[in-house]
This record gives sequence, C-alpha cells and structure tokens, in this order.
Amino acid sequence: MDQNQNYPSNNNPYGNQNPYGGQNPYYRHPNNPIENGFVTASFILSILAFGGGVMGFSFFSFIPASLAIIFAILSKGKRDQLPNRSRAAVIIAISGCIIACVMTAYLIYQLITDPAMMEQFNAIMKQMYGMTYEEMMDQLQNGTIQY
Repeated sequence: MDQNQNYPSNNNPYGNQNPYGGQNPYYRHPNNPIENGFVTASFILSILAFGGGVMGFSFFSFIPASLAIIFAILSKGKRDQLPNRSRAAVIIAISGCIIACVMTAYLIYQLITDPAMMEQFNAIMKQMYGMTYEEMMDQLQNGTIQY
C-alpha cells in the first residue's frame, strides 16, 4: 500500500491545517506590489547608471540615475522612510552620476591638454562632419556655420 494514500490531496499528514498555527511562516505576502515594483525598478536603473558611469558612457548614466531617484521616492508610498533597497538605489544612482561627471571632466581635460588626443579627435570630427573641431568652433563664434 502506498504511504501517501492516507494523506489528504496536499500530502500534508496534518490535514489541511498548518501545523504551526496561523499563517504559513515560509510565505510572506508582499506589502504592496506596486511599491515593490518601484523599488526593483529604482534598484535596476541605479545599477545601470553606475555601470554607465564606470564604463565611460557618461551621458547615458544621467537618465537612468534620475529615473532611479524618482522611482525610489515613489516607492516610499505612505511609509515614513524609504525602503532599504530604495535608499541603496539612491546612493548608487548618485554615485553613478558623480562618477559620470568625473569621467566627463577628465575627458574634457585630456582633450584640452593632450595634443595627440586632440589630433585624434580632430581626425574623427573631420571624417564625420567635414571640418575639424577648431574650424567648427571658429564658425560657431563668427556665426557663419551652416547647418
């Protein structure tokens, strides 16, 4: 005789009751799935912003960072404080923006001070737009640039 034939349909030897009484301790109901979605979205966007800042996609990291901060604030809902993951998302997003600003400032500094890098940048500009960076800036200052 099969041992499970004596048990109810859920294979629980205690019947349909929870042996621990009350709610099952291994299952927690989410407080509010919309707020949890905001928390998850803010955390993922902050990681994208941080990764974009670290990998040198400086301008790309500002959009997900700002969205991460907005979603983190929205995840607060009616609570007194931000959830822990939202707080972490805000910190990661802000640090991603700071890294992106530092990387952008370093790139501009390198373009200004390193002649080899400026020559390479001018070659790329000449190939893409038909004029070097200096020529483009001169035309912008004189107002003679044609769009």
